[in-house]
Amino acid sequence: MEDLASAFQNDFFDAVKVLEDFSSSDSALKEAMGEIRHRIAAKKYSCAPNFWEDLRGTLKAIEERRDDRAAKSKAQQVLKQIARLEVKFWAKESVNMLKELDPESRLERIADWLQIFDSADTEDASSGPAVLYQVLNDVTLQKDFEPSQREQLSASVRENLQKFPVEMQAMLERVGTLAGGARTGTGLSDWRRRHNQPMQLEAPTLGPGAKLLFGVGPDSAEQNADAQAPAAPSAVTTPAVAETPAVEEIEDTVARAADEEEEAT
Repeated sequence: MEDLASAFQNDFFDAVKVLEDFSSSDSALKEAMGEIRHRIAAKKYSCAPNFWEDLRGTLKAIEERRDDRAAKSKAQQVLKQIARLEVKFWAKESVNMLKELDPESRLERIADWLQIFDSADTEDASSGPAVLYQVLNDVTLQKDFEPSQREQLSASVRENLQKFPVEMQAMLERVGTLAGGARTGTGLSDWRRRHNQPMQLEAPTLGPGAKLLFGVGPDSAEQNADAQAPAAPSAVTTPAVAETPAVEEIEDTVARAADEEEEAT
């Protein structure tokens, strides 16, 4: 069985690479990232929370030591980037876990997460509002839901909507109306992992969604002629669904929420 120090190694290296590129002009930050990289290679992190805590702590110490305004601001920007990367990491792990469940069990876990979710709790970054928001907006988890299950999901979200920041609520009101899905988790930790899965640093794929195509109407003369003949039955009836959330809109909202969680801590 693969040890926990190896399970997320690729994810950790991916995160450090992003931060190295982001802080390439700052020698102190780049050196700190090099030290983190060495610890990853030496398998010093026994679990994912250890890695993210060390990463935040290392950068926070650098930020606090700096007096120069520009240098301090650069370290603060890196800390915000860390918060965003961590949100994407935990959202990915949550989705991977949920995809292993059957639709009924998946729905139950989503409902459980919504019930126990507390936006005031900033201690557990793996279950913060930004993570749950991104999970709920991943429509791939709804793709095999029955209409009744989508309605249950929508009702659960509405019942707990007030727990989320205001800027998230409009998008969350669409959950359950999409031809896709949502996702969940409860005691979020390293049990929600997929071995050797590289971290997807870009926004999750939401799918193209359904779209109704309407033909251009005939001229008035043809319309009058066609009115005499009975209408042919439609071969396929496509239910109307809400538009798939724009990736950019979700990314912006997640980034703001991650920044707020970082400032709160």
